[in-house]
Amino acid sequence: MLLSDREWRVAYHSDSVTLVRDFYVPVLQAASHYSREAGYFSSTSLAIAAEGFSALFSRVRRGEVAKPAVRLLIGAQLPAPDRLAMEDAALAETVSRELADAWEVPEDLLIRERLSILAWLLREGYLEIRIGIPRDVGALYHPKVGIIRDDSGNYLTFNGSLNESARGWTENVESFHVFASWRSGEGAHVATDREAFERRWEGRSPQLTVIPLSDALAARLLEWVPEPDWEPSEEERLITAGDSDEDESRDEVPEQDGRRTLSDKARALLDQWEALSLEEKTYASEPVNPWPHQRAVLHDALGRRPVRRLLCDEVGLGKTVEVSLVVRALALSDEARTVLFAVPAGLMPQWQEQLWEKGGWEVPIYDEGELKLRDGSSMPAPTKNPLDGRVPWLICSKSLLARKDRRQWLDESVVWDVLVVDEAHNLRRQAPTNIKRPKFNQLLQTFRGLRERGKFRHALLLTATPMQMHPIELYDLLQVLGVDGPWAEETWFRKFYDVLDQIRQGDWEELPWLLGAVNTTLETYGQGLSPTVLQTLSRQKQWLVEKALQVPGLMASKVVNTLEPSEMTFVAASHTPLQYMMSRHTRQLLKAYHQRGITKDPLPERRVEDVVVAMTPEEEQIYQDIESYFIQVYRNDEWTKKGLGFMKTLYLRRLTSSLTAAKKSLERRAKRLSQGINETFDFDDLELVDIDADPVQVPAEPGYVRESEIEQIRMLLHRLEQAPPDSKYLRLRQDMDELLRRHRSILVFTQYTDTLDDLRERLLPVFGTRLATYSGRGGEYWTGSDWAPISKTELLETFRRGDTVRILLCTDAASEGLDLQTCAAMINYDMPWNPMRVEQRIGRIDRIGQSAPVIEILNYYYPVGVDRAVYGALRQRLNLFVAAVGPMQAILGKVESVVEQVFLEPSSDRRQFRISQEIERLQKEQERLAIAAKTLDITRDTVLTVAVDRIEAWRSTLIEWLELYHRITGFVSPWSDHPVARISVRGEYRWVTADPATYRRLKSEGVGWFSLDTAEFMVLMQTWATMQ
Repeated sequence: MLLSDREWRVAYHSDSVTLVRDFYVPVLQAASHYSREAGYFSSTSLAIAAEGFSALFSRVRRGEVAKPAVRLLIGAQLPAPDRLAMEDAALAETVSRELADAWEVPEDLLIRERLSILAWLLREGYLEIRIGIPRDVGALYHPKVGIIRDDSGNYLTFNGSLNESARGWTENVESFHVFASWRSGEGAHVATDREAFERRWEGRSPQLTVIPLSDALAARLLEWVPEPDWEPSEEERLITAGDSDEDESRDEVPEQDGRRTLSDKARALLDQWEALSLEEKTYASEPVNPWPHQRAVLHDALGRRPVRRLLCDEVGLGKTVEVSLVVRALALSDEARTVLFAVPAGLMPQWQEQLWEKGGWEVPIYDEGELKLRDGSSMPAPTKNPLDGRVPWLICSKSLLARKDRRQWLDESVVWDVLVVDEAHNLRRQAPTNIKRPKFNQLLQTFRGLRERGKFRHALLLTATPMQMHPIELYDLLQVLGVDGPWAEETWFRKFYDVLDQIRQGDWEELPWLLGAVNTTLETYGQGLSPTVLQTLSRQKQWLVEKALQVPGLMASKVVNTLEPSEMTFVAASHTPLQYMMSRHTRQLLKAYHQRGITKDPLPERRVEDVVVAMTPEEEQIYQDIESYFIQVYRNDEWTKKGLGFMKTLYLRRLTSSLTAAKKSLERRAKRLSQGINETFDFDDLELVDIDADPVQVPAEPGYVRESEIEQIRMLLHRLEQAPPDSKYLRLRQDMDELLRRHRSILVFTQYTDTLDDLRERLLPVFGTRLATYSGRGGEYWTGSDWAPISKTELLETFRRGDTVRILLCTDAASEGLDLQTCAAMINYDMPWNPMRVEQRIGRIDRIGQSAPVIEILNYYYPVGVDRAVYGALRQRLNLFVAAVGPMQAILGKVESVVEQVFLEPSSDRRQFRISQEIERLQKEQERLAIAAKTLDITRDTVLTVAVDRIEAWRSTLIEWLELYHRITGFVSPWSDHPVARISVRGEYRWVTADPATYRRLKSEGVGWFSLDTAEFMVLMQTWATMQ
């Protein structure tokens, strides 16, 4: 195409035509050389008009254009004193630095890739940039001239009030005249413009100092070339070819009408967007539809700034969605530029996947100096300190942050906009009742330190069990967040709960203090008494409580004579900082939602069965002999002296898992004793004693060999080799056959990889490719010839479908990383000593989205196992694993120590007696802590009204906009029946959608989520909205 092939207007005015589309693009498509000077220049104009540059670029690659193909003469100006005093070299350096600082880089779309074309042309020598500075004080470099030449030597020049800026091309009222060398009477104008440009370009103008582009500014531009052999994407070629009639493979959209419609819709979308509230914008931007209780979490969180919240819903009720809602709202408010997710090491992949699934965010994991991405790829971290803010959103192991050798990281950390801490109950003290010398664990010290040094603004702490053994655990979590008023004082906090307990027992002496404490809380948080709480009292009692808070000393006696202790403690317990800093919802609430018709899907009922595995006499004797040996090891103080006392129960725990796990433990211990090598306890072991750290090694003792103990181990191993078939495994096979008649799939849990590996080898001949595993090693499946790795996403999707993989074996190390609502049958092959870990397992299938009305849970025990005796008593007296955990959580954390102590009793009779004692003690403890637990009873059952129609209307328009954008850009979609578009994000093209259903379907195939809290997407929308 030549310049003379098109009819050009003699003048162009932005109020009658679109300058970019009607002039700049077609003129560059015909150019073989382009010279431009302007009084003001920005990178944005090159990006907006880069469709023409791609055509010019194609000709450059084919060798059809000489160097330089583009010459840009940019105007710049300095304050007069500076300009007069500078030599040419200093002037060049100063101007280049100013231009580099002022160079505005648009966030995205075709825009950022277009800058890559500019950078490529510069790198290859086809683009040359010079800078012109007026020599006279106060003078302006004002020419706005462009000169285009085609292959035939035709010239076209334009001259007028037009700057090379986004505003100049799309928003301002601009106009310029056009002269063509082949048109009659215009040759002189063209010659004059050409001569004037050459004079100034070569520095021959007495009014202008011309300097070359500095190396620093050139390097800045060259950053936009993604890689040495970069070429424009397929999109560039498709757009260039879009003017021809060759592409008949897609729906035809007249370019002019399509672009105008796209711009109109972009403006309409942004206008509607501004009319939405922040909460509505958040819902409109979410790829998931939140439940009512999750909307309540967002509403309450945004009620106070900064956002400092405990998210304490029961397991399986969607805390990750709540995090997504709050973080997105903060991002929409430009308050989440940096976000740190501090999570257990074993859950980092799960968090990465959940943030992608629930939020549409790609967040890297920091692991041993590398950043690991969701697709399995990795790259070196930009710096040694991952907390320096160079990676603005980051997932990191919270135990890694707590290591003493990482303290410098914390000292040099940026101030994070948002801190998210998962499994926050691990931030605790070791002796809750020790007031004088509290001993905080490393995690608690670390995150309290971050708050004290002001290293975060907003914070979310996640835990289903904020209080496990003592109310002071609540205090410690509030200290991480930062609590106001006297609640920040530990003595005051402890007294509040002590007084509650005194009044519960009928001792009213401290009532005036308690009334004053409630009043102080209300004043601190600017709130009145909760209407919900007052409604539980008669009108007379309501009036009395309100008056007593105003004058505690005068009204205390009337309160004592009128209110029951339970009523007064309920009022006080319902007005603590937790009411303003905690969100907690239970299964009972969600069931109530269903009964009231608010939600469609009910939560399932649990059918729990304890399976006592019948052992052969030989098995039972071997079990008891191994137990006796492990108790002997437990009583050895070797580990305690080395500071590893917490590891002493691991052998006993392995025994209750399986004889195979016990055998592996015996083999490792024998090797350590005989060869003098370290014994390593891995991630499985550490998880079960609540140690979130690296593998621990028990050091060997040089020169010390226990021959008698080694021989004892060898005899036990020999007996295990001669043992009859494993009764526990045989029972598993029997139950699996029965469950598979009623269910599509089965989930089997064990504590140890040793047990899992043994089970999968035994089950393999039976189930073959229907069997898969998930452990600390990740996912694995049987290919038909060997075990192969499989991504968690692919494994879970396959298991959810139930067409190939129907049996999934898992370890506890991975249990919190699985959401398997499509499975309704679970076998606990062994039972962790901490009941909350069993609850975590059950929470993998008993969660939002479970469609089965009943889920079946089988708990396996050895008949001679201590865990069976303890759990049996708990199930009988407390209905464990069937009733809600909430009322019992204050004591369940102590069950582990009960099992440990019962093990040490010398006889079965003594064990039964000890169990009765301990269960009775736990029940009394539960009664004592019941009043403290009432402070956690803050479930909100109100349902917020949401403008669903307005949100859905906006989202529908956004989906239509993306579909139109897709047709205009011309990419061929692999998913022609789904609304997707291909958009450049940070120099990389990605398929995205704004349709939640499409995202659920295609996210596993790499399709991303399009929402306006992502800066690149907002800039894209704003760019199209400014186009005419």
